[in-house]
Amino acid sequence: METGIYYDLAFREYAKAPGMNCSTLKFAARSMLHLKAKLDGLIPDAASAALSFGTAFHTQILEPEKFGASVVVSPDADKRTKAGKALWTAFEATANGRTVIKQQDMTTLLTIAKHVAEHKRAAALMAREGKCEASLFWEDKETGIFCKARADKVCDSEEWPVAIDVKTAQDATREEFRRAMHNYKYHWQAAMTTDALAALTGKSFEWLWLVCEKTPPFLVATYEIGGRSLEQGRAEYKAALRDYAKCKQTGVWPAPGSDIEPLDLPEYALKEVVA
Repeated sequence: METGIYYDLAFREYAKAPGMNCSTLKFAARSMLHLKAKLDGLIPDAASAALSFGTAFHTQILEPEKFGASVVVSPDADKRTKAGKALWTAFEATANGRTVIKQQDMTTLLTIAKHVAEHKRAAALMAREGKCEASLFWEDKETGIFCKARADKVCDSEEWPVAIDVKTAQDATREEFRRAMHNYKYHWQAAMTTDALAALTGKSFEWLWLVCEKTPPFLVATYEIGGRSLEQGRAEYKAALRDYAKCKQTGVWPAPGSDIEPLDLPEYALKEVVA
């Protein structure tokens, strides 16, 4: 795969393409041994049902004009019975590679889409001119590691270059999403993807999240990553890349320390207890 931005690459092809991405690199935050396990296929990806919902969600929000042709609802078939097996076999023959979701998930997706359309800022961001599902491939200059990223929506305008990432969440409120940003390394993703866009376009991109709850009241929220969080994400993912490059060179993948270490609650929890 050559360096560049690809707008017509299916996700399955992107996933198979070479390159270190943030979803894999973030295992280095646990230890380099965990990263090695992920690279070796010892840590499985998300369950297929969750992946299917995520794919359908992205299509519904980012490219709704493609939703009907690319997503299909599975029948309520009990595959333990002869009739259920026959119904499922007939359905598979007509699915034609489309993303398969349950009826309950379809109802949820349509409800989320309705709330996004009713949210002034979210609707404006989705209506903004841009390209969706951009696959980015580049070489990290410091380490020489070939990297890749998938940007949900890239608005490459002269007046406001911005990358928009859409996510589902159990809780989209500001404080809870801040915790999710830290726990799931979303700040790494923001830094890594905007660095890739800068390297490939020569422009400085801002990073926004459009966050949608999957359960009532289906809150929709939009956030812009703060400068300090972006810089921390950059420092952390760059350090992880350096460690990865060193491990590849030496063949040594360190595990966490074996000494007995002191352990307290997180700072925010201790403050809550004291309060």
